[in-house]
Amino acid sequence: GDRGPCSIRSSPEVKMLRTVLCIAMLVAVTSACSRLDIMKVKEQWGQAFRDGNSRESFGQAVWRAFFSLEPSARRFFSRVDGDEVKSKKFIAHSMRVLSGLDTSLSLLDDDNVLSENLAHLKGQHDERQIPAYYFDRLGTALIEVVSNTLEGCMDRDAWSNCYAKITDAIKA
Repeated sequence: GDRGPCSIRSSPEVKMLRTVLCIAMLVAVTSACSRLDIMKVKEQWGQAFRDGNSRESFGQAVWRAFFSLEPSARRFFSRVDGDEVKSKKFIAHSMRVLSGLDTSLSLLDDDNVLSENLAHLKGQHDERQIPAYYFDRLGTALIEVVSNTLEGCMDRDAWSNCYAKITDAIKA
């Protein structure tokens, strides 16, 4: 017989809706920068972006890779000797950019502070009219250099997800 309002819980429609919602939640969790992604990215970043001279070499590799993907981007770096990634001015700029990335990566699990940090970075890049797709290309270069530095021992999906969390806020 009719069990009243409780009978709807076991209807095929409700079961299907539950299944669809579970799948949607799984997709949302797996496509975002999850806690596991954050842990992996922070650990791998710490290994790749160590200290001192290795940071400078890492930065030069990232910018060489980026400029090989986007040679016309050098025009945005003329005041910091963008034509020569080994110049003192450009190395200093590279370290500022990578320090900003380092800070953003360290804040991935603190959404409020990360949002404030990214709003500041967005303002800086909006002033310079940096095309949004350059952030994607820089991500491609960064992930490639991290992968090479760690001899392929990295989670590219985690990096893509977490890098997107950072740059989507800057590009918005």
